[in-house]
Amino acid sequence: MVATVRFTDHFFDNLRSIETFYAEHDIGYAFVRVLSALFDTLIPNLERFPNMGRPFLEREAHSIEGVKLREALLTKYNGFTLREYLLERHAALYAVRGDTVYLLAIKDFRQISYDFARVWER
Repeated sequence: MVATVRFTDHFFDNLRSIETFYAEHDIGYAFVRVLSALFDTLIPNLERFPNMGRPFLEREAHSIEGVKLREALLTKYNGFTLREYLLERHAALYAVRGDTVYLLAIKDFRQISYDFARVWER
């Protein structure tokens, strides 16, 4: 079986955010590597092995916010399997139902760490 991989609007928004982040930090050239990893590694892997990512909702929540978010995801994606795929410096969240994979979100780990400076200023 070969799965169909579909992009969500949110995933495209995340890619634009990564591209902007790279441009703001003078590493715009790295966006080509992201696209290459996406089309040369992530998508082919998910087409052949859609359940290869780590089960996302099996993680234990360690806060009330985490519990609420987990419950919301279970409700919103009822009938789907949510999985996480680690790709170089990125984490991708995707949903599987039947023979279709929906790419939901992608983040560069550096985006998260760079945000700490702004958080600590408050």
